[in-house]
Amino acid sequence: MKTLVIQLARLGDILQTLPALSAYCRANKKESVHLLVRKKFAEIAHILPVCNKVIEMDTKVLLEPTIMTGDAGVEDSLQAMQQWVDQLVSEGYTKIINLSFSPFSSYLTSLLTTEGVEVVGYTRHTDGFLAIPDDASAYFYGQVGVNRSNRFHLIDLFSSILGVEILESDWNIKKITNKDKSQGYIAFHVGASNPKKALSASALTKLLKVMVGSLNEDIHLLGAKEDIALAASIEQQVCNKKIKNLVGKTTLTDLIDVVAGANLFIGADSGPMQICNLTDTMCINFSNEF
Repeated sequence: MKTLVIQLARLGDILQTLPALSAYCRANKKESVHLLVRKKFAEIAHILPVCNKVIEMDTKVLLEPTIMTGDAGVEDSLQAMQQWVDQLVSEGYTKIINLSFSPFSSYLTSLLTTEGVEVVGYTRHTDGFLAIPDDASAYFYGQVGVNRSNRFHLIDLFSSILGVEILESDWNIKKITNKDKSQGYIAFHVGASNPKKALSASALTKLLKVMVGSLNEDIHLLGAKEDIALAASIEQQVCNKKIKNLVGKTTLTDLIDVVAGANLFIGADSGPMQICNLTDTMCINFSNEF
């Protein structure tokens, strides 16, 4: 038995897939389970391994000919895609589980499905129309549909589609929950996966001024390289020794360690927020209605 689990969403979705995938691998020890993710977000799947193999989809290789040369490169992109799909088919998967609720993932699942392969999650009928073979995915589609808000916690959704019950041990994917929290600092993520989810620079500055004046803990600012200017501006305006600016300076492994060691994580709905699930870190999500 060989199973391919497809998760082509972003970092946060992969993090929320891991506990459910851990439960699936625990319950199906005789299966060889492979996880397919986008290369851009694959690092977390390697840092926190839960299955037999991680397969990376390199979208740059697949799409670059079309992006760089337009219509003239479409044939090259299609050829690269066909070669990649053929490699996956040659793995001989007996089961494909699609945890990505996207048109592309449904077409990819359909391309990878050969006779006798069991499919769970979005796929396509032979005429190209959307096919949803399992009840959990169908219920999600019926409730959420397209471009509407999701009312389900993704971890619950993924575990339902995988048909597993998550145990406490499935959260302890790596020995990160025993991180010493005696240093007493607060991790504060200034960015977000989507700018609309984040607070404005002025709001962040006001909030941090109140925090440094009211709390004893140091505050470690976190963020990606694109947040460096924002963090520098905030640091300059708050001007307090309690602020430790780590924005753009952490690897993904460093980020996990910082979140694991924090007494509290504050930030928007994003990948770093989802790390808290795996590190047993208390968190406050300040994302707005969006």
